[in-house]
Amino acid sequence: MDDLSIKQTHCAKGPAPIVMAKVPLFIISMNNKPIPFKKENINHASHFNLFGTNLYFMGYDIKDINKLYGKILFNDLSNQKRYFTSGDIFGRSPMYKNKFEGNK
Repeated sequence: MDDLSIKQTHCAKGPAPIVMAKVPLFIISMNNKPIPFKKENINHASHFNLFGTNLYFMGYDIKDINKLYGKILFNDLSNQKRYFTSGDIFGRSPMYKNKFEGNK
């Protein structure tokens, strides 16, 4: 871990350092069935893809999900622009849209 990750948590009051956005993402099958995750999506997925993916697991049609909520983890995400938000989601202080260029 670098020195920055030790000193800060997810409570940055301004634009957040990229280390805050580097969080592993994985899915575990409860019934040993393969999960149709695209290997091309590794290092391209975002937390913005999770809500629609949950709807997909609940049985909603993927076309409807994509139309209303955007791409899910089983769509091609290789060209997806990545960013993460920081700041106060409740409006007490500014919100920031931070570039995420940590694909390497």
